[in-house]
Amino acid sequence: MKNLVLLLISMSAAGTLSFILYLALSTVFDNYISARFRYGCLKYCLLLYLVPFPLLKYFIYHQYFNVSKPLSENAIISLGGKFVQTSSGFYLNSIGHLQKILIGLWIFTLSVVIFYEIITFVRFHRKVSQNILSDPRIIKILKILLKEMKLKRKVTVYENNFTASPFTYGIFYPSIVLTSSWDKNDLHLIIRHELQHIRSHDFLFRQLAFLVLILHCYNPFVYFFFHELKEIQELACDENVMKYLSREDQRRYGYLLIMIAAKEEPEMKSNITLMFSEKKRDFFKKRIKRIGVFVKPKYVLNISIIIIMIIISCIPVFAYNPPTADLRSVPWTGFFNPAEGAQISVFNHGNEITYIAYDDECDTIPSDENFFKYTDTFFITYNGEIISVEPTDIQALANCSHTFVNGTLKKHLRNSRGGCSVKTYKGKICKKCNYTKNLSLESTVTYSPCQH
Repeated sequence: MKNLVLLLISMSAAGTLSFILYLALSTVFDNYISARFRYGCLKYCLLLYLVPFPLLKYFIYHQYFNVSKPLSENAIISLGGKFVQTSSGFYLNSIGHLQKILIGLWIFTLSVVIFYEIITFVRFHRKVSQNILSDPRIIKILKILLKEMKLKRKVTVYENNFTASPFTYGIFYPSIVLTSSWDKNDLHLIIRHELQHIRSHDFLFRQLAFLVLILHCYNPFVYFFFHELKEIQELACDENVMKYLSREDQRRYGYLLIMIAAKEEPEMKSNITLMFSEKKRDFFKKRIKRIGVFVKPKYVLNISIIIIMIIISCIPVFAYNPPTADLRSVPWTGFFNPAEGAQISVFNHGNEITYIAYDDECDTIPSDENFFKYTDTFFITYNGEIISVEPTDIQALANCSHTFVNGTLKKHLRNSRGGCSVKTYKGKICKKCNYTKNLSLESTVTYSPCQH
């Protein structure tokens, strides 16, 4: 659970650092960066917020580049699954009750918000999908624009008058909602705008951004990120639409923004839709100002921004190194009771200590250790053959020609407190006389009580 918290913080830090850098650079180079490029930068931040790159890095590193080395043979004693004695002292393995409560509240809140949004969307869809638009002229415009924009998706057009601004919603089955109060001559501009949203999958990215909002609700920067993405989506959509319009249509497009913004929106204001116009004065002025203005791409600048964003996002990604437990040194007070212990395995990854601990009542042991019912020492060859090894087999027979095979030697040692230790060695064994040699200790696992 604690690893989950650390992973979320690392993901949040990677996305936030990139977003802050994006805000700084986009402010400095405002006149040299297009809205489409800004949208791409925000998509990269979105990816960092949602994809567990720190965890992927961690797995790749330990899979291909890291070699585990065991601690010394007396390094492992378990204390009730909460306290661990190693050769370097005693450690506490626990997560506080307050932390558990906070994490539980976060998971509960996340679930409630997601459920609420699903219910809200279902109700919203029922409300807007009551009247499918069947005007042949509008259907013709829609088909022409779909072909022109190379959109092969089925798009449904609804007619409703509860909002002044047309809007788009839907991921798999995109829909456009229009009103009946607009000049038919302007509908091709409105429909082109909404189709551009569909073409760019803006509704999907809007929902992913909302997921970032609820997933990282503890981070104040995600609220600014969500707001920025909403605005840049509209600016990028305007830019893409402008490329296909004449100068006259561009002026008409700006006039439509003014007309829609001037109308009232009595009922609906939702984060789940892509509105043609937003009634925010500063943002509205920015959209009008950019009508007909095309920013020539500065490839060197764009590439530099991308490289810097990638580098800055790598800091928390590569800094992520999850512990397998909360290891805090505690003084020895004499309360150790071996009967309360649990199985534990300790390995040393350079300066990192990792281990696997089980609950007190857990009787799960590796399947091969079931052989300890018959002998205290056995050898497992690399092809899976199990050979019982007697104490006398430590000496080589003089008349044996020896045929050695590689594998693992496991030795079971009981103690007076009702527990035991399992020592694992790498080495060789003679298949003729069971003589073992070149043994090197790999690990020691202590059970309290004995599970065999």
